[in-house]
Amino acid sequence: KISDIISKVFSFIMKVLVVGTGAREHAIADALKDDVELYCYMSKVNPGMSKIAEFKQGDEGEVEKVAKFAKENDIEIAFIGPEAPLGKGIVDASFRNILFSFFNDKLN
Repeated sequence: KISDIISKVFSFIMKVLVVGTGAREHAIADALKDDVELYCYMSKVNPGMSKIAEFKQGDEGEVEKVAKFAKENDIEIAFIGPEAPLGKGIVDASFRNILFSFFNDKLN
């Protein structure tokens, strides 16, 4: 069908970063895996997440390294699970050009 061809031509895949290695982050990654180009930044390799996403292992609290990984991969939105990166200012100046969503009820 013509509508199928048009939707394929004009659709794009959003690049999403999930930061963290726990069950919460795994659930988010698993929910997103079929609809986005998925990247993960995690302190310990989560076997489930490593199978469904491009990933980098590193300290999530080193916000400049997380920012560099996001910029290198043209990330458009991110889900930050752990409190450490949020407390260290992950949304400060190094991330101004990237749209981020944060789901972390402990800091609200």
